[in-house]
Amino acid sequence: MSTAAMNTARLRPTPLQIWLGLLAGLASLAALQASLLPRWPLARPLSSTAITAALRQAGISAEPLPAATADASQVQRNHELATSAPLAWRLNAESTGPAGIELRLMRGTVRRRGNLQAALIARDRQDLKLERRRLEPGPPPFARGTIAGRDGLHTCWVATPPARGGYGVTAEQLLFLVDSQSLSWQNTLQRLIGLQPNREHSCVLISLRSGNAAPLPTGPLPALLNALPNALASP
Repeated sequence: MSTAAMNTARLRPTPLQIWLGLLAGLASLAALQASLLPRWPLARPLSSTAITAALRQAGISAEPLPAATADASQVQRNHELATSAPLAWRLNAESTGPAGIELRLMRGTVRRRGNLQAALIARDRQDLKLERRRLEPGPPPFARGTIAGRDGLHTCWVATPPARGGYGVTAEQLLFLVDSQSLSWQNTLQRLIGLQPNREHSCVLISLRSGNAAPLPTGPLPALLNALPNALASP
């Protein structure tokens, strides 16, 4: 074989190099599309049945409220924010007092990373909007204030590996959890070839409100937050 032919053979890309180049090109196109023409966000619905079962299994008496019918008209979607239909329960454990505690859950997905925060997800709903809010370091971190004139609190759950996920309120806290989903090169490769969805800026808003004018007791909070992740992670 002549020297020129040998040089040409060396320059010819291998199948592995072609495959890696194709993946790099697809990744670049996906990044360009996400930057120039981001898709409208979409919030997956929550399962009232799974959540009710998880609460009762944890020993928390949970009575679904009318909002738990998940009426499709309650779903919100625009170019910046999508929310699932809110679900609601009255928690009647003895430690919560005779009027109980109102629990509301709603998934929120945002298009812009910096908008992933509890305050923005609840902003347009009077039964969820937290006013006079102040941040509490936790753990887990939560915001406390008033919801429709009653004592209430907010936190948000983000699915992270392992499936227990994590909680946060501010964009900084929640984005840290979202980004932790994508630290391994295996996850990155699986997203590129379509085995995993692209990173989603989404969390489940957890809202607690006192059932009367009394201050909201936080005693049941650890048991509640420990019971929810498995149900929230279910499709």
